Formats: sequence, C-alpha cells, structure tokens
Amino acid sequence: MRLYLALAAAVALALIASARPGQKAIEVHASAGILSEHELQAIELLAPQQQAERLLERAISRYTGALDQIENRLPSWAAKLDYSKELQSLTSLAYNSRELRVRAAAIELTLSAFQIAKEPAAARSFMEKLKLGPDNRPWNLWVLALLANRGVEAEESRRILLEFLRDPDDNTREWAVNSLAMIGSDEVIEALLDVFGHDKSLEVRERAGCGLAESGMMTQEQRRKAIPGLMRLMDDSTLDEKTQSWVFQALQEISGQHHGSDRAAWHTWHNKQR
Repeated sequence: MRLYLALAAAVALALIASARPGQKAIEVHASAGILSEHELQAIELLAPQQQAERLLERAISRYTGALDQIENRLPSWAAKLDYSKELQSLTSLAYNSRELRVRAAAIELTLSAFQIAKEPAAARSFMEKLKLGPDNRPWNLWVLALLANRGVEAEESRRILLEFLRDPDDNTREWAVNSLAMIGSDEVIEALLDVFGHDKSLEVRERAGCGLAESGMMTQEQRRKAIPGLMRLMDDSTLDEKTQSWVFQALQEISGQHHGSDRAAWHTWHNKQR
C-alpha cells in the first residue's frame, strides 16, 4: 500500500512539473467529488450538528450533492444546531467560497444555529436593537443583512445600513459596509463605491473595495457593474496611494485582466468593452 501511494504521488508530481512555464499545472483529482451512497448512509447516523458540519465541509470542497443535502435537511435541523467552533470555522471558509450557493448555505446555517427565523418580525427586532445603542451593533447589522439576502425586509434593512455608513464610529461603518455587501443587490454598488473613494478610514475603504471585488453575495455579473465607478476612482488624483492600489486590485479581480497600475491600458481595455 505504501509503495502504491508513493508511486501515485510521484505520478501526480510529474504531471504538475510537466506543465510548461506560463501554462497552468494539470489538475489531478483524488476522487470524483460526489457524495457516495456509503457516505450518505454514514451521515444519516450522525447527530444534526455533525451532519451540518460534515455536509458544509463537503460543500466547501465542491462535492456534488452536498448543497442539495444541506437545503433538504435544514428544516429538520431547526433548533438543533449550535454555532460551535467547528461550524464557525466552516462558515468563515464558506463565506469566502467562489460558489455563491456555498455562501448562501453559510447564511442559512448561521441563521439556523442562532435560531433566527426568516420572518419580518425577526428583522424588525434587530432594527429595534440598533436603535437602543451601540451594544452588539456589528452583529445586529450583520444579521439584518443575512435576513435581507434571504428576502426578509430587504429594502428597509438596506435603508438602515446606508444610514450607518454615516456613523462617526469607524467600526460601525466597517460593519455597515460588510453587511451591505452581504445583501448582494445592485442598489448597494454605488454606496460601496462612494465609501471606497471617500470614507475617512483606510480600513473602511478597504472593506468597501473587498465588498465590490470579492466578498459578500453579489454575482460576478453584478460586480462588473462597478467597473465604470472603479474607472472614475482610478482617475481620481485625490485618492491616497494605498486606496489607488486597491482600486487597481479590484479592477483586476472583477475583470480578470492584468494591467497593474497602467491607467492607459485599463482605459484601452474599458473602451473596447463599451
């Protein structure tokens, strides 16, 4: 068995090494990436907490069928999940997945683990908590965004989050930005662009750039709608050097182009797209 594994590893390394410079290395799969009947039977014997954790891990690893299993089992997991260290770690990974359905699964599991119902009454209760003061404000903003992404009081939640972009506290504005990106609607794009270019806090500007380029719940097509605004920021001579570098980075991540900080090259590319 050890000899077999050593030979398999040698073959895999040889395939990767054989890629020519400038070419992508050959991807070597360890398995078909499909939830087998055997694994499903084993999952069935687990407690709900372990089922959720195992299936989310498989979803993050892009196993076919894992997301369907999560969606089908969510009702049966109601009031049976805890936000354990394991689930917290997995949802953190899932929120950064390339697959939007994996990020959506993280939202669903977060809400389920904290027993937050996807109902208008739940959203309104968090709105009221925000009026009471700064205690737990980042969490309250975040939950509003998660519910809004699931279609619960989305318009009113977005309006409230936009108001908190003007809060004097840097941390509050940062979480308002993070939360707006989680809503994932077209309407948040201009607000994030404005924060990216004008907020007084470097950290808040960075989070706005991340929300436009990669984090949150916008689709790739939605992110492309931010390109004209990013082009305006690119030409804004009042931006500091660090923020300018993030603008170029956002353009690269959204477009897939690699023009670095060459403004002329970006304009040439953008004009061709239009």
